[in-house]
Amino acid sequence: MLLSSYYINQNNINPRLFIMLLILIAVFLFLSFNSSDLLLFYVMFESTLIPIFLLVLGWGYQPERISASLYLLFYTLSASLPLLLALLYLYADLGTLNFHLLHMIDISCNSILFVRLILAFLVKMPVYFGHL
Repeated sequence: MLLSSYYINQNNINPRLFIMLLILIAVFLFLSFNSSDLLLFYVMFESTLIPIFLLVLGWGYQPERISASLYLLFYTLSASLPLLLALLYLYADLGTLNFHLLHMIDISCNSILFVRLILAFLVKMPVYFGHL
């Protein structure tokens, strides 16, 4: 992303902040995918919203960038609420959210939990119908 934003950094008055926000996104994503706890994964993955919000707000080209950044923030936070509820349900049911221990526990097929997890991850990924 840094290499593809060469034009943005030429016309911007503060390219250091832009680079810092990109590095912060990379750090949060690295921490989220290297966590062994599902709740830590959720917190780190949601914390990537802060630099993305600032990037859209500060380096967006359209006049609607303020409303677009607010829509991004509230839409993804409200869509990730089922993921948080599913994680809290798993913790109440199993007593742990550790990835390694979840592999050893036999989890029964709960369709409501499955739907919550799938919907939350479909919004988190850039799926067309989720971002329509």
